[in-house]
Amino acid sequence: MQKIGSEAFTNTREYLKIKCEVPQKPAGWAEDWHTGNAKLNWEQKMVKHIILWTLKPELSDAEKENIKKEIKTGLENLKGKIPGLVEIKVITEGRLASSTTDLMLDSTFENEDALKTYSKHPEHVAIADGKVRPFAVSRACLDFEV
Repeated sequence: MQKIGSEAFTNTREYLKIKCEVPQKPAGWAEDWHTGNAKLNWEQKMVKHIILWTLKPELSDAEKENIKKEIKTGLENLKGKIPGLVEIKVITEGRLASSTTDLMLDSTFENEDALKTYSKHPEHVAIADGKVRPFAVSRACLDFEV
């Protein structure tokens, strides 16, 4: 019997088994089975996804206001429906005369993978195809880590 500190063990192997047990993988652990590479997802940075749209010039002011409301409602209602989408806001009001676009999407994601999931999510695609693309003449995108 060996004594280590105040505890007695029959052998070193028993000590190592009890005292040096490998801890459970933490929440957020992801492993690429193909390469064996492992990483902690919490090490990934959050991502901002900013979109600026300009609506078609042939639309009347009333049509533009209605379209902006529908885009805002549609996109903001995605919160809680898409995994990894942390915050989403569409800016449609308060535009100054110096502005060159009509509306802005300001969204935050847990990480870049969550942004990729959002871009392909059927509810997002339905809004983009039905409420945005038919009425937008231009789109500018800026994605960055925060």
